[in-house]
Amino acid sequence: MEAPIIVPWGIRISKDDVEKLRAGFASKQMQQRWDIKSEETDGVLTVRILRSWTNKLCLVMKVVINEDGDAEVTDFTWESRSGGDTFTEDECKKLAVRLCRGWCDCEFGEFEF
Repeated sequence: MEAPIIVPWGIRISKDDVEKLRAGFASKQMQQRWDIKSEETDGVLTVRILRSWTNKLCLVMKVVINEDGDAEVTDFTWESRSGGDTFTEDECKKLAVRLCRGWCDCEFGEFEF
């Protein structure tokens, strides 16, 4: 990322959503445009959302998993500038949730548009 911005988020997600994010999403067609990749270390799941054809990192969520398996998205990172365009925190959070709901079938129950 060229101009990343990191902010706290504090949104809770279910155990089911954690499992779906762990599995991620690999696009199979150009029209799908996005990949969602996760890696876990010491109870922290790092979820990366990338453009599929360029592998460019666009969004990152740090997910801290609790003992019972549910979790909290504690930090959110996005690329603030791309090709001359600027993106707001709200726009990027909405995009991340839409992509996780659409491609990973997550609920993100606490998040409302």
